[in-house]
Amino acid sequence: MITAILDTNIYGDLLSDDLHGAELIEKIKTDPNFLIHNFRLIRNELRGAPKTLPVYDKLVANKIIEETKPINDLARQYFEVYKTNMGVQGQKKIMNDFKIVACATILNCDLVVTEDQRTLLNPIAVKAYRQVNLKINKRMPTFFRYPELKRKYI
Repeated sequence: MITAILDTNIYGDLLSDDLHGAELIEKIKTDPNFLIHNFRLIRNELRGAPKTLPVYDKLVANKIIEETKPINDLARQYFEVYKTNMGVQGQKKIMNDFKIVACATILNCDLVVTEDQRTLLNPIAVKAYRQVNLKINKRMPTFFRYPELKRKYI
């Protein structure tokens, strides 16, 4: 089974993909070997875009993953290393992205799917995840973008 966390922007991509979005949603939903974790932080972010909530609720697992102290602590470690490596984003702007990666790391997820190049996929951020995860002996999730997710099903 492949486990994943889809970043907030992916749900918007699914809705705006007029050609394949509906088909992709249905194929993901019915794939018994692909589990999308239900991370409350992402659901809360989607409240600002209510059209995406039904897609989110359709695709994610029933069990809600809450923000925990280990998730927040790991995200803070990512941020500290990110800043040491000359990352320019402020904590308020980037911390939710670090929490997503921390959640995926703690859950031992296979994938994080995102289109966020400025923060979550920023090379300095990715370097921070690698450095911290290597230090704490945790596996890095693989980062996919929307076209890669689409190729898996379409």
